[in-house]
Amino acid sequence: MLIEFLALLASLMISYSGDKYLASYGVPYISPSIKIPMEREIRLFIIFVFSLLNMPFLALVVIAVMGNLEVLRRLITVKVSHGL
Repeated sequence: MLIEFLALLASLMISYSGDKYLASYGVPYISPSIKIPMEREIRLFIIFVFSLLNMPFLALVVIAVMGNLEVLRRLITVKVSHGL
């Protein structure tokens, strides 16, 4: 149950962090460094591939880990670049 919650949280926070950045600074969030690709289509592709391999739980683990790492990276990038 925890993994499912973390995967859902990652999906919501990726969208929220991008929208919040746009609302705060007036420009869309563009990563100045290497980013972890976790947009909606990538998450759906991960679910598709792992479902074909009959491993849907592993798909949620991958989404939870990679998504939350991307959110953490975004928060650190904004904090460093804007001195918050």
